[in-house]
Amino acid sequence: MKILAIDIGTAHIKSVIVETKFKRFDIILHDVTSVPDAWEPRVAGAEQALTDGQLSTLAEIKQRYGAGVDRIVTNLPYAIYGSRFQNFPMKDKRKVLSAVHFAIEDEIPFDLDDCVVSSHLYPMNGKNTPVLTGFAPLTALSRFVDNISAMGLSPDCLMMEEAALSSQFAKAKGEGARNVAVLNLGHRKSGMFFFKDGLPMFHRNNMVGGFHVTEAIATRYGLGLAEAELAKVDRGFLAIPGMDLTPDQEAFAETIRGSLEPVFADFQQSLMAYNSRFGEDISTIYVAGGTSLLPGLMEHLGQRFGRKILTLQPTRMIPQLSIQPQKSVEMLLPMATALGLSQVSGEGRSQINFRTGALAATGRGLSLNFSQFVYPAKLATAVYLVAMFSIIGQTVLLNRQRLDKDDQLGRSIRAVLGAVPSSLMTSLKSNPVRLRASVQKKLDEYQALVKGNGGGGGPKSLEFLNALSQVPKSATTEIKVLDYRPAQVSLTMESPSQSSAEQAMQALQALPVLQNPKTGPLESRGTRKRFTLSANPSVKKGG
Repeated sequence: MKILAIDIGTAHIKSVIVETKFKRFDIILHDVTSVPDAWEPRVAGAEQALTDGQLSTLAEIKQRYGAGVDRIVTNLPYAIYGSRFQNFPMKDKRKVLSAVHFAIEDEIPFDLDDCVVSSHLYPMNGKNTPVLTGFAPLTALSRFVDNISAMGLSPDCLMMEEAALSSQFAKAKGEGARNVAVLNLGHRKSGMFFFKDGLPMFHRNNMVGGFHVTEAIATRYGLGLAEAELAKVDRGFLAIPGMDLTPDQEAFAETIRGSLEPVFADFQQSLMAYNSRFGEDISTIYVAGGTSLLPGLMEHLGQRFGRKILTLQPTRMIPQLSIQPQKSVEMLLPMATALGLSQVSGEGRSQINFRTGALAATGRGLSLNFSQFVYPAKLATAVYLVAMFSIIGQTVLLNRQRLDKDDQLGRSIRAVLGAVPSSLMTSLKSNPVRLRASVQKKLDEYQALVKGNGGGGGPKSLEFLNALSQVPKSATTEIKVLDYRPAQVSLTMESPSQSSAEQAMQALQALPVLQNPKTGPLESRGTRKRFTLSANPSVKKGG
């Protein structure tokens, strides 16, 4: 997903494109475009929320970057909205939102029904739910939306600056923002934002900025605004103790400091108000905006306010960002970066959006960006392949186990039933009823045979073995195979020598238990001799 974030300023319009892939994000493009009428007198009136120069610059940005993005977010002009930060001792979201409307209804100087109200509920802090609420008159907000829509720009989200900065602090790496302030020194105004534990407590605007520094230089030295701006950029600075200055340099530095004094005094009062309200001091002051590039400004602020002073640089707060802009450009980007990060899923995503209700975005037309599907498609393909290989492996294993079981069943059937044709074997394996009947039939045959061996008129196998034991010891022999049946007996004998074998053959033929004995030829098995004998048994009890 690609998010185009636009910070609409009076001197420059800053843009970044944030690309998100699941929980990862990066800034893949940044742009700072000058507003052509930045130095002209302000002529925005009742029917125009932005100047012609701002509108034409927005049209250029839309033409350059608008077609390839999935979402657009912009800030709001400071004059058309207000905000409140409150805590409510309840957890239910619907109850909290109802309490929000009730709490701010008496604080705003216009009818709440004629406003757009948007709130963000932060995670509960103990038993309280912190809530940041913004409100803007529908008439002024509609005029702003109409102005930028006429340029072909249709933002999906209209965001408050304090909510965006809170999102940026939430996504920052390291220790994070506890009690900090942001001083954004802009062109025609300066914004002051105060945070406690990363939550936006309050903000103020002072209508003094870099334009007024240039104007003060032009007035003191009788210069045009263009010459005064060049002097400010090339030679402007704020004096700090210990500097060796000429009288002209001291006067020049004092002109700059004096023009910014309303901002510094207002900020000092806000620090005191923060301490009085929360019983704690601001520990760190972040500075941003083009005016913050004046040499000596950081040292002057540190000496005046007695706090740690840092530049609000996105690449320092979020090291994984791959952009590497020049410092003079990066000092202009914090708000645009914060606006983009406020739309990134996960921790820090803001719920504030004035583009709701009657002002809901109607869409920018169908613009498919297939690149956003590349990573999900690769992941889905990998998962699919792993699943398929797992299924194939399990199928092969199960087939092998089935074949082993099938082969084992075939051996068992042949052991009981003897040689079985393949067609009958397949039928027996697939038909349990038929297999059971065949096995039962074979068992019945064996039982009949056993009963026949134990009948009154036939010989008994134990008596026959007893008769065989009467063979003289001198005829040493071993019985290798004995096949005893009621009507015939077959023996395979083995002796250590030919003479022993001949003696055994004679002794067996002389046994009264054998009728019609027949012997086979002697076979050599190494040094031993083997022969076979078949006869009809005729043993009777006592015989």
